[in-house]
Amino acid sequence: MALLQATHGQQAAPEAPRPLGPSLLAASAETSWWLWPNLLSLDAPIVCALWAILFARAYSLRLSWPEVAALFGSVWIIYASDRLLDVWRCPNIWQLRRRHLFAASHSVFFLILIPIVGLFVGAVVLPRLARAEVDMGLGLSLLVAAYLLSVHWAGPSVRGQLPKELAVGTFFAMGTTLPLWAVWRFSDLILPLTLFACLCSLNCMAIDRWENPKIRRSASTNRTSLEGNASERLHWTCLGIFAAVAFSGLLRGIAPPALWGMASSALLLALIHENQRRFTAEQLRVLADLALVLPAAVMLVTAW
Repeated sequence: MALLQATHGQQAAPEAPRPLGPSLLAASAETSWWLWPNLLSLDAPIVCALWAILFARAYSLRLSWPEVAALFGSVWIIYASDRLLDVWRCPNIWQLRRRHLFAASHSVFFLILIPIVGLFVGAVVLPRLARAEVDMGLGLSLLVAAYLLSVHWAGPSVRGQLPKELAVGTFFAMGTTLPLWAVWRFSDLILPLTLFACLCSLNCMAIDRWENPKIRRSASTNRTSLEGNASERLHWTCLGIFAAVAFSGLLRGIAPPALWGMASSALLLALIHENQRRFTAEQLRVLADLALVLPAAVMLVTAW
């Protein structure tokens, strides 16, 4: 999933500016169709919307279209803005990923669409939400804004100490379960929130490793190195433990479809991680999103 994969910590020697990529129309002829959700920053909003609906149904709630639209639009604005900030703050954008190059070459498109989506959410969607949901959403938005500022404008020493994957996973899980906060007590939500935050954090960890050529090369050629042995096995162990605990049925307070969905996503991430050398970095990025999308979609279709 494209869970705010910020580029802090990436350093490279400046290069002479090069012309940015082709136009949106030309790029569409060269880009595989399965990459477009990621390039357009639609992957994270889709994941958020699906899991929000799944959690709501697990807690006997039905989300209205304004609630889903508010989540989808807000998450899209955050991710699209984060990519533009990555591009603007990076001294050499050619060290960035394809999604960042796309954002750079189509910055006008995003700069026009972001305010339009924000206006729609603020003027059309928010007035239809309960006051408690709006207040909690604004509070969470301030926390996310503070995080983005710390990521893009803090010094290198501060950025290196931020637990990026944990922060992103926690914020994403909080946003996804936000509609439940106004109805249920926080003590009733702490377990699914924690589990889903772990799942989202593992997703971020996987993407970060899969897109790092040095780590992937070390993992595939030198299993005894620090990166190829300890980090790989630690990641696999975390995924395996999470899936095993979720499947064990010992956890209480979560409806089975939501529990099975999270456990299935964890197992899919573990399976993809174990077979990462069979795929390109871009394919792994899409597979990471599908590991979250498919279980939630299957549970929504089959469980209710």
